[in-house]
Amino acid sequence: VALRLPKTRIFRSFVEKSNKFGRNMIISGKQAGSLTLRVEDSMIAVQTYLSPLDPIDLTDEEQNPSSDDADVDNEARVKVDIRKLSSVINLQNLPWDNANIYLSENAALLIEVRVGIGAVVRFHVPVIEINELE
Repeated sequence: VALRLPKTRIFRSFVEKSNKFGRNMIISGKQAGSLTLRVEDSMIAVQTYLSPLDPIDLTDEEQNPSSDDADVDNEARVKVDIRKLSSVINLQNLPWDNANIYLSENAALLIEVRVGIGAVVRFHVPVIEINELE
């Protein structure tokens, strides 16, 4: 799943405040244009939805010219340590209004920030394996 992060501070603000509710966050994304952020412990579950987000088409037109759109049925879910995610999104002086998020089911979370013409900073956030009971 590849999506443009919202230009507002909602994503960043939710992650910062989620530390109070648990250690880990489950991020679910749909290529159709939505993210769900969920934090829970034994007493409380907090969830927010970010939608509509712009999907990013990852197909290479030269190698796959028959592809018209991004696969809107694509979904992915990852579990991350909130403190590690916070350390990435709290970096100052980065233009967070030009950021993308990439999710690979239970395998990878990549946040990419464009900092100038042709310049990109990429952050790989470690993923915690999601067991079937979650």
